[in-house]
Amino acid sequence: MMKTNMTLRTLVLAASLVGATGLAAARSSSMVELGRQSLAGADGKPLSVEVVRKAIITGGAAHHWATVSDKPGVLTPEADSGAHQAVVDVAYDALG
Repeated sequence: MMKTNMTLRTLVLAASLVGATGLAAARSSSMVELGRQSLAGADGKPLSVEVVRKAIITGGAAHHWATVSDKPGVLTPEADSGAHQAVVDVAYDALG
């Protein structure tokens, strides 16, 4: 019985340490900003501002981001899992 209790304690401690390490790594993650990206259609021609806007909204929605603000040249999508929330501003124009 004592050996089983010690094994259980060891497993609980190990699981706690693994969980704490994962949380610390998630909190220290940094965001990579790609800067301006030029966008073109399949024909190589530049996309219109409206096409770029719709692509950002559609791409975000496919990954469970909801657009919470839509101003000319700036969209604000939000992802909310209940426990975590992320809100970003996405600036765009005809160049991307």
